[in-house]
Amino acid sequence: MDPEQDGEPRRSTAPAGQDLPAAPAALAAHDSKQIEAAWLHTLADFGGASDMTFKPVPVPGSGEPAVGAADATLTFKPTRRRQRLTSGAPSQGSEADGSSGHSDVPRTISSPHPERTTLRTVDAEGGLDSAGHPLTDGPGYHLLERIGEGGMGIVWRGFQGSLLRHVAIKQTRKAGADESFLAEAMVTAYLDHPNIVPVHALGEDADGSLFMSMKLVNGLAWKDLLHPETEEHRTRAGEFGQAGHLRILLAVCNAVAYAHSRDVLHRDLKPANVMVGSFGEIVLMDWGIALDISDPPRDPRRTRHRDFVEHVAGTPAYMAPEMAIGNGPAQGPWTDVYLLGAILHEILTGHPPHKGRNVMATVIAASRGDPPTLSEDLPDDLRDLCRDAMARGPADRISSVVELRDRLERHLSHRESIVISERAEAELAVLQSGGPVVDRDTRHAAFAKVVARFEQALELFSGNVAATRGAYVARLAYGREALSSGDLSLAAAQISALPAGDAATRALASEVAAAQAERLQAARQGRLLRIALAVAAATIACGLVLGLVLINAARGRAADERDEAHQARALERRARHRSEAARAA
Repeated sequence: MDPEQDGEPRRSTAPAGQDLPAAPAALAAHDSKQIEAAWLHTLADFGGASDMTFKPVPVPGSGEPAVGAADATLTFKPTRRRQRLTSGAPSQGSEADGSSGHSDVPRTISSPHPERTTLRTVDAEGGLDSAGHPLTDGPGYHLLERIGEGGMGIVWRGFQGSLLRHVAIKQTRKAGADESFLAEAMVTAYLDHPNIVPVHALGEDADGSLFMSMKLVNGLAWKDLLHPETEEHRTRAGEFGQAGHLRILLAVCNAVAYAHSRDVLHRDLKPANVMVGSFGEIVLMDWGIALDISDPPRDPRRTRHRDFVEHVAGTPAYMAPEMAIGNGPAQGPWTDVYLLGAILHEILTGHPPHKGRNVMATVIAASRGDPPTLSEDLPDDLRDLCRDAMARGPADRISSVVELRDRLERHLSHRESIVISERAEAELAVLQSGGPVVDRDTRHAAFAKVVARFEQALELFSGNVAATRGAYVARLAYGREALSSGDLSLAAAQISALPAGDAATRALASEVAAAQAERLQAARQGRLLRIALAVAAATIACGLVLGLVLINAARGRAADERDEAHQARALERRARHRSEAARAA
């Protein structure tokens, strides 16, 4: 296990009777001069676009080839001409050959028997009918247009006359064939899987040049979707978010896992070697540097066995540490696991993991195998998956491509939960920044919506750490918002859903309790004042009633006195009238 890592290692598996390769410290012990020496047999001066695949010839003499940093995304494949492949003599290897213990097993690929057929070039403008079929008759293959080109080969869109179908035709540039071309044809034909391009035939034209016909995949290289440069690429790339690219990686994992079950190691996994079809097809291409990892090596030999690797091969920007020094016996399924992790790194960060001022600097970076630096904003499970796949030592990596695929599937199955929590995080950030909502009721409703989103994310995936953290932060912020607006009941409701022992929860609860006590004290004082006012009002009312009673009583007495006076005057008048009447009589 890497001494810089704590805890128990994640053990990778090896074939029965075989130990896992040395820990990464052993690989890192090779200084830059040793690594450069190993690469002198592989690197050569070359030109062309940096996204093409090249197969350089060995470099005479010494010194570093003049190659740039962009070339680190190329595939380096040592050339072996056809006469070496068909001879029975073992190859003379370097120290990288190792001691395999299989000296009785041929080191070369079993001699193929290509079909002798014709290749005709057709003028695409005047030699096709309305269906895109050549107007010329006859069997064989018709080359219609170039659709790809590399340092040692050309890929054509072609037409197979015998079956009236369009095919892809990969053709070597020169007579004969190198080992990687034969290996690609034979290995790809051996691997029958929906995510591996089918090979229809291995042929030889009139000039003795080998070619193979394959299924024609109408689409784009995955790298063109990850890094679109044309309007067409950008339009198609817009259909793929991060989840879409992860599903492509999942399909590649299925292809690689199947290859491993057939004892084949790809060694050149990268987006440039994956085709994404127009109807959802995902096809892994370019098996030219694949290795046979059977133990013991078995016949028929379709590609070189790892015990007989002579030179470095691979793509420096992605390669595993054990690949950087051409250590064939140290390469196994764990190597492809690393490469898949490197592709995941590119999906997450936008670039491959290894960088340098030129190819050799990139190779040195690959040999160190430093842990990848990933943003903390990425989902935790994806960061852990990438780091586990790209651990320096094979024994510390994810145990198999199947395990990597299963972990990736779990992430995708929880993707809806993650998307919801990410949306909630963005909305919460806007609320915490103070905008754009300003009135209290609308802000409370917005906080409630954010909390509900986090809860929905946790219902879909209880292990969503980001949603758990987001729900906590949202409720805490919601509680403080309610406290500042005076809605103490709402603040208390948020506190009841927060962890009781948390310091921030205790602090908020204390503030809410103090506000409630202050409000209660104010309520009590208000109640006493209301009682005093009520008594005063009652007293005043009683006084008013008593005054009215006294006034009414006085008014009654006055009325009585007026009546008595009136009666007295009436009696007086009657008495006067009687007296006057008596005198008159």
